Amino acid sequence: MSATTTEGTGHGSVADIKSKIYNGTVKSENIDPSTVIASDVADGAVTTGKIADVAVTTGKIADGAVTTGKIADVAVTTGKIADVAVTTGKIADVAVTTGKIADGAVTTGKVADGSVTVAKMGVFKSSEQTGTGSEQSISHGLGVAPGLVIVYPTDTSVATAGVYVVAEGTHTTSVVKVTVTTGKKYRVVAFV
Repeated sequence: MSATTTEGTGHGSVADIKSKIYNGTVKSENIDPSTVIASDVADGAVTTGKIADVAVTTGKIADGAVTTGKIADVAVTTGKIADVAVTTGKIADVAVTTGKIADGAVTTGKVADGSVTVAKMGVFKSSEQTGTGSEQSISHGLGVAPGLVIVYPTDTSVATAGVYVVAEGTHTTSVVKVTVTTGKKYRVVAFV
């Protein structure tokens, strides 16, 4: 069937002709493919079932049309993320956990000045203490019993230093136990 026009037919307008065509009498093979244009397709007429597999190409997708809600859960895999695409601004606060940091990845240059405290090194240094001749318990805050304890004199003047006698007790997860000569000044350094 050739394309239908009203010129020279004397049959009236296109609307008149359409009203005289019975439903189902014009088949797909009767329609010239070049005559169906976008305005001939009713709104909402192209349903999902009418779109051929792999027919929607990248060029057919409008910029900004694929929104977050259109992306299936776990659909963005590692291979879909461009190199250097995950910037600092894209990482949520507290999202980089210890398990996400590779061994040896925190180098000296990555540690801020003053951020490695004595407590972070597993070392405790006491304030100056005065021996009593009896066992003294000095809180260390290490959370574990220290593996090494050093007791050293702080009063080293010839007139007062004299002989120091130091004995270690059984250290615990919270205190260092030492016995130092009465009146002698000292400090304790404990290492995990």
